[in-house]
Amino acid sequence: MTNSTPLSRRGKRALRVAPVALLIALGGCDFEPLSTDSLDYSIAQANEVKLNRNWPGIAAGAEAQVLGAVEMLVGSPSAPRFLLTAAMVDDGWDPNLPTDPDVGELGEDAFQAIQDDNRMRRFEDQLPLNQADRYAEVPEPLYDQDLWADWQAEYLPALLEDPTAPYDPDDPDYGTWKERASALFIEHYPTLRESAQMYRVQCLHCHGATGGGDGPTGEYLAPRPRDYRQGKFKWIDVDRNQRPRREDLYTILHEGVYRTSMPSFARFSRGELEGLIDYVRLLAIRGEVESLMVNDVINSDYGDLPVGSAVENYELVWDRWLSGPSTYKYFDGEVPHLDEIKAEDLARGDELFHGEVAACSTCHGDLGRGDGASSREDIDLDGSVVSRKKLDEWGEFLETSMGDKGALSGDEAKPYASNPRNLQVGNYRGGGRPVDLYRRIKYGISGTIMPAASSELTDEDIWALVYYVRSLGEAQDPARIQEALRHHHDHGEGGHDDAGNGNGEGH
Repeated sequence: MTNSTPLSRRGKRALRVAPVALLIALGGCDFEPLSTDSLDYSIAQANEVKLNRNWPGIAAGAEAQVLGAVEMLVGSPSAPRFLLTAAMVDDGWDPNLPTDPDVGELGEDAFQAIQDDNRMRRFEDQLPLNQADRYAEVPEPLYDQDLWADWQAEYLPALLEDPTAPYDPDDPDYGTWKERASALFIEHYPTLRESAQMYRVQCLHCHGATGGGDGPTGEYLAPRPRDYRQGKFKWIDVDRNQRPRREDLYTILHEGVYRTSMPSFARFSRGELEGLIDYVRLLAIRGEVESLMVNDVINSDYGDLPVGSAVENYELVWDRWLSGPSTYKYFDGEVPHLDEIKAEDLARGDELFHGEVAACSTCHGDLGRGDGASSREDIDLDGSVVSRKKLDEWGEFLETSMGDKGALSGDEAKPYASNPRNLQVGNYRGGGRPVDLYRRIKYGISGTIMPAASSELTDEDIWALVYYVRSLGEAQDPARIQEALRHHHDHGEGGHDDAGNGNGEGH
């Protein structure tokens, strides 16, 4: 894998391979959290509750070990980075350097797109000033503190002295300081530290410092912001509850999630969004490893983190993320066009929707309003039977961790309820294209009570369901209703009075 433009010298120097011995040593240390400048990663509330319930009196020490271990693996908020596993070293790749041509995961096409975006809009204020030899006027870009440190410490002094001097006297073909200054911006890919800063400004207020969906504004939002810490994401194009592809996360960031508080971040550059993907993945991996280590502490003999637990769980979680994209799901065929859908296809979809095989109406309701009886459950709360919406998997995890089946009831359960979509609204948060609905029906929706389709359903059955589901929303769409009324009016359809004039009934 090669890139069309060489990396900056700083990028080359940044490559460091962690000794495998360090990984082995992690298993037998007493960990303490590393200090940070302004923000600490905290342990998840559910994990804290589990530790205190199972190891009262020494839970604080166990918590410190877990926090210290995860910090050794993924760094701190002010200095995030992935520790390299032996497998990463053997395979010759480094998740800290996604665009490096030797060890990165982003290919030439992606890096070229990042460079084009950097050139055209990301650094549109900096590049013209550099080209015009107005180096002292180059403004500091947002969220690029590492790039800016290089500019101020290395590039600016050399440019002010002689911009035509070779950047590397031993390698004149590498270009002048002025040429390399342009490349510094054009080739820039955000470090994890830069992406962490961007996350803190743009995402933390909803998703929280550790990605738990518990930011200061998160409790006021419906639906609740996503909790990344189990590695589960709803709107993915891989098999149910597998780890997402980069493309899945990019789509969510770029397009947002319709009719939720998750906005589109299309205003940011391709490189910035890819950097956010890196950091969100770090938080997800961090959270999942933390939960696994807490379980190991709970199951240990003395309430200590067992030897090797940190590394073993870190490698296990990375394996999940690396294998997830291989389960990518798509329809390998011709997607039926709307004008190809016949009345009998919709009738077949109606039959399946309300029948026992697809059984969609049991959760979505007979009219598709999301009020089916199977979306609810009865729980025993202090001897009283209480009905509530079934929890999603995030809610089930929290409730189980708290150790009480009735821990989430009433208003407390609402943020964690699995709410079947009201199909009459026509709001499809995972995408409204027919192929998007096909995926949701065939493979289910991760983290929710929406299951994968029965193996008895053929692709023809699923497409019939897709267009039947779409018809439920279209039938309630005011714009389509008005269009239909105009059509009826223009073609003289409907009732007529004795004089042959349209009487307006049914309009």
